[in-house]
Amino acid sequence: MPKLSDPNSRRTARKQLWRNHTFCGDSIVPDTIDEANELAEQHLERSLRAARQPIAVGAPGVCDECGDDSPRLVRGRCAPCRDGRPR
Repeated sequence: MPKLSDPNSRRTARKQLWRNHTFCGDSIVPDTIDEANELAEQHLERSLRAARQPIAVGAPGVCDECGDDSPRLVRGRCAPCRDGRPR
């Protein structure tokens, strides 16, 4: 979806929106496929935003919570303890 701050982009988006809808009497009704595509696009944007989060630096050592030796501790905890998985 184009950024809507530019008037030309708004016009293009409006034309595309108009083209992707079905007419029902005097009103325009979005198709189910259009709604599914919009939902998929929103999900993709959220997923990409979440994937851009920085990864915490880890160091080898003994886990503060379970006491096991781990090749990567983050804030003193191993992966199973951070994730809440049973050991």
